[in-house]
Amino acid sequence: MKTQFANVMPIGRIGQPSDIGKVAVFLASEESSFFLGTEILVDGVMTYLAK
Repeated sequence: MKTQFANVMPIGRIGQPSDIGKVAVFLASEESSFFLGTEILVDGVMTYLAK
């Protein structure tokens, strides 16, 4: 089932906890200081495929 799900993902793999962690670290860093009121999707582009 994991292989089938990974095959549907545009990036070709299932997301890992580290994928979320990297975004969290970015948001906590100074590098994200210019971000304001935005939505960051960390779902391997699946949201856009559902539209």
